[in-house]
Amino acid sequence: MPLSFFQSLSAELALLGPRYETRRFEHPALHSYPSIDSILVETRTRKSGKQRYVTPEGAAILCALTAVAYRRTRTFSFLP
Repeated sequence: MPLSFFQSLSAELALLGPRYETRRFEHPALHSYPSIDSILVETRTRKSGKQRYVTPEGAAILCALTAVAYRRTRTFSFLP
């Protein structure tokens, strides 16, 4: 029987959690978020009237995660 989306996601988060906890100090914006759960809470969209938005703190986290991922991929790239 195949895993449901949420079962698969839970399994991936369980694998990613310990790795994040050791690498969160690679970017200053991630220091105060000790777990994946705390990041997910901060980056969830909020609603104001009909508009949905991400808080400035949530946007900073998303930018930091992108910067860390980009830095890692550039390290192993053969491109200048």
